[in-house]
Amino acid sequence: MKQDPEAEFVVLYNAAGTNLSAGVYDVSSRSRMFYAEHTVYASVTQTLPEAFYLVSVLNCSTVNEIIKPFQSLGLLGERHIEKKVLELPIPQFDKTDKVYLRLAELGESASKAVLSAIQSGTIAGTLGTRRRLARESAAAQLEEIDKLVKGLLSPHRD
Repeated sequence: MKQDPEAEFVVLYNAAGTNLSAGVYDVSSRSRMFYAEHTVYASVTQTLPEAFYLVSVLNCSTVNEIIKPFQSLGLLGERHIEKKVLELPIPQFDKTDKVYLRLAELGESASKAVLSAIQSGTIAGTLGTRRRLARESAAAQLEEIDKLVKGLLSPHRD
């Protein structure tokens, strides 16, 4: 993977674990360069809406369920997300498409809901617990995101 230390926005998702979890890292708001190291995949985007669109798609339950049969099984269930998600027909961001723009808005709104929950101290515990609580804090957004992504990934989308 080629990384761009000058990129402003980086979408990150976990390579390992039971469930896919993605987030946006705004490099422009930091004073140092950022490099993704191991057990994480990164993709740079040109704009913040594009980053939030991609994060919305990656965090939806539809995508998570599609990759389940391809994950290896461990004692605690599915493991290792790796690059399987990259084989899905996720369309490239189109800033003129209302669905893509709505997914970007929802991704940003979900991110703000999770940040608010973190700042209030309601998200704590083990990594798995924190991921579950983060999803709960953005449940309304994730529900709409899931509906939109199901349509987006449908082979019959017009």
